[in-house]
Amino acid sequence: TLSMANGGQALFVDGTEALPAISNQGDVNTGIFFPAADTIAFAEGGNETLRIDSSGRLLIGLQSAEAVAGVTPHLQVAGTTANTSGIGTTIYSNDNVPPIFMFGKSRSGTVGTEGTIVADGDNIGNINWGADDGTNMAPNLARLSGQIDGSPSENDMPGRLVFYTTADGAQSVTERMRIDALGVVSIKNTGSTANFVGQTDSSFVLGSGSGNHAMTI
Repeated sequence: TLSMANGGQALFVDGTEALPAISNQGDVNTGIFFPAADTIAFAEGGNETLRIDSSGRLLIGLQSAEAVAGVTPHLQVAGTTANTSGIGTTIYSNDNVPPIFMFGKSRSGTVGTEGTIVADGDNIGNINWGADDGTNMAPNLARLSGQIDGSPSENDMPGRLVFYTTADGAQSVTERMRIDALGVVSIKNTGSTANFVGQTDSSFVLGSGSGNHAMTI
């Protein structure tokens, strides 16, 4: 049912996934409906496939947002197979340019406004892994983190990659390995690697509970 409010605004009934409020005359179980306040959903063949919830989250394959590894992202994809739950990017170009998945960070507090430089130690982007513990997906089992590794300035952005895993009996991650801005690989030794035990030319650093050892390769 369509009604016209004052000023020419078009008003629709809420509709359902089986019978959306806005649909095609020849395909009435495919279209747009409104399952809750400030929520827009899309149905295909009588089944909901996509929803924008009241927090502005885009949900594909699920009706309510889920927290995974302590994060409730604005874009979520869920399904019962690799095909229905996967996210893929593909580039078609006759060159060596790859598809790109990007992280970016500014210390500016305003979206779209740059010019506030990041600082040493800032975390620029994480890939987190979470899994169902029988109650929820809050525990984080592993993490890969890109971080600033030095004093950044214009066109000078030293970085490191840090690898984390979660020990048996725990639910939060611990650093296990890092590759710092100098290319030094450090395993089971958190903190600075370049000057570790005075070995400024080391390219591999190993830490253990009984002592620390540096190796130059």
